Amino acid sequence: MNWEAIGAIGEVLGALAVFVTIFYLAIQTRRATQANLATVFQNHFNAVNQQINEMWSAANAELMIKGLQSFSRLSPSEKGRFDAYATNVFNLFEASMVHVNQRLLGPETMENWQWYMRNHFLFYPGVQEWWALKKPLYPPAVREWIDTEIGTAEADGDFYGILGDA
Repeated sequence: MNWEAIGAIGEVLGALAVFVTIFYLAIQTRRATQANLATVFQNHFNAVNQQINEMWSAANAELMIKGLQSFSRLSPSEKGRFDAYATNVFNLFEASMVHVNQRLLGPETMENWQWYMRNHFLFYPGVQEWWALKKPLYPPAVREWIDTEIGTAEADGDFYGILGDA
């Protein structure tokens, strides 16, 4: 065997090593991406659960019911608390839209959020009053979706059954 043949074999082995390395890195990158997506989902899911649990805790449930019925009838301190809870929910909704657009969350997550927003918030007069005040703070895509949903709210949207008491 001459030096040219040995050099050619070395080049082939070097190219093969590069290919194996690139393949290995692609697999590791895919695994890291999947782990990051799982982390984004879990963090988002935890934030949503924490927010909902806080809003509907024994200490806050009455405030939420009053706020859903009418934002304008709340006292100033109640308005502040209701505003904080509603803002957090709407911010989480906006974050979901961004994460779905960035493909960090799947479209089914957005479908679930849309159902939740439609059936737990947007139908209620208090949320509609609050939204009229807060709408400018949200990007056009969020405003458009929420305005459309509020405009098509149906009478059976009283998820909590509280409007008969208003």
